[in-house]
Amino acid sequence: MRKLFAALLGISLCACAAPASGKPLTITSPVPIASTSADMSGYEWIGEETGDFQSISWGEMFKMVEEGGSGIVYIGKTDCDFCQRAIPILNEAILETGVTAYVVDLHEGSIEEYYKAEDLLSDTFDKDSSGQPVFYVPEVFGIKAGVFTGSQISLVDNFIPESDEDQLSQEQHQRLREKYIQIIEKTAD
Repeated sequence: MRKLFAALLGISLCACAAPASGKPLTITSPVPIASTSADMSGYEWIGEETGDFQSISWGEMFKMVEEGGSGIVYIGKTDCDFCQRAIPILNEAILETGVTAYVVDLHEGSIEEYYKAEDLLSDTFDKDSSGQPVFYVPEVFGIKAGVFTGSQISLVDNFIPESDEDQLSQEQHQRLREKYIQIIEKTAD
């Protein structure tokens, strides 16, 4: 009986995480985005196989949002412990669904671009104790024809790494992966 329960649980967990169609998804943007292949080598735990991560400028991200573009956007930086833990899980979702993720490096923008991003993306931010939006990374969001389809700030369960070796539990990892896939599916064509 235990083996049957374990097998059914495993099947249901896998079925929940797979794209609903079972096929790679597509996200078509009506707005052309200038991008280059992102260098993901600074993310320690990303693994050997890397999905399609494309580096874009803050200006291209603004263009995507303001002109009705579509895509999955990751904002983060390699020297962020939370980003280091999020990227491998986002990579799994990107590999599974076959979509592109656009990478905006937090270090590459000017202070004016940072403030513009705060204004433009504030609806996707967490709120502080006074109710004001706060810009945390990593942030992953989906946008479809200029409308936000979902976002994920940081990790899950207020996970805070206390050492360089601390990682999400298997359950936390699975929930974050499912959240990323949910954002991707809502953004797909």
